[in-house]
Amino acid sequence: MRIALYILLAMGLIFAGGRWALSAGQDGGALRPGPGATQALPAEEIYAPAVLKTAELSTNGDLKLSGTATPKTNLTVKADEEILRTIRVGANSAWTIEVKVPAARIRRRIVSINLQSDLGEESLIKSEAGLLIVTEPVEFKQGLFMVRPGAATLVLQSPFDGLPRSAGLTLEAADYDDAGGVIFSGRSETPGRIRLSAGRSVLGETGPDASGRWTLISGAGLPIGSYPMRLQLIAESGEAISQIDVPFTRKPPAAITDTVEQDGLDFPAAPKPQAQFEPQRWTLTRPLSGGGMQHTLLWSPEIPAQDADQ
Repeated sequence: MRIALYILLAMGLIFAGGRWALSAGQDGGALRPGPGATQALPAEEIYAPAVLKTAELSTNGDLKLSGTATPKTNLTVKADEEILRTIRVGANSAWTIEVKVPAARIRRRIVSINLQSDLGEESLIKSEAGLLIVTEPVEFKQGLFMVRPGAATLVLQSPFDGLPRSAGLTLEAADYDDAGGVIFSGRSETPGRIRLSAGRSVLGETGPDASGRWTLISGAGLPIGSYPMRLQLIAESGEAISQIDVPFTRKPPAAITDTVEQDGLDFPAAPKPQAQFEPQRWTLTRPLSGGGMQHTLLWSPEIPAQDADQ
């Protein structure tokens, strides 16, 4: 029995020697994988669209952007389809870029700023978030907005002297799509629940996140028409401690009348971003990649509200 045990032990050592080779050279006897050993594969590099974190626009068209992107890739900034600048992203993934937006494009009222990452081998990834530079042509009021498909619009620079605000509660913008889904968004410096009402109907409640930002989504769908909208900040006691009233209008989807010719046939032209300017309210409209339009409303802090008790 003891002899059989020794034989099995010897066979095990021979088998192990086939899998690993002992090196007694300069590495001091380190184990190296033998010919039949499985070696660990290098981690697969993950490629992702560039992330836009900050944006600043001066009155003369100087635009400064920063964010993160896949390291060691080329990042291009475009104004509509015009390339403004391309940079190489460093190994730490952070990037900052300054560009000059041509005055001729600013005079067109709406300029779309997009980011595109070049991953090599003709592989391009467009960033999900983009910017809209919107210029009112008479008084040359200018706004800078971060836009994302189906998400709340971020007001980076308001064309008005501030935003609607009441006792620490700020309303940035309201977005709605052709189906009537509505997103209100803003900031709150005071803890509490934010309640949204259309007339006497409560559409929903939400709370601010750790940074103070809040987003309230109502998927019920508002019918086409005009509504007095009321935002209230509700304290833990149930008391409304601040309130903002604004007029809200949901317009019917616009018919596409422009056409393009292809192979002798006329097809509906792709819709373009549009802006409607009123003294104390702007309405922005832009196409969504999956079809339909997204509409954004923003207000001056001095806008008179409709009677919210209607």
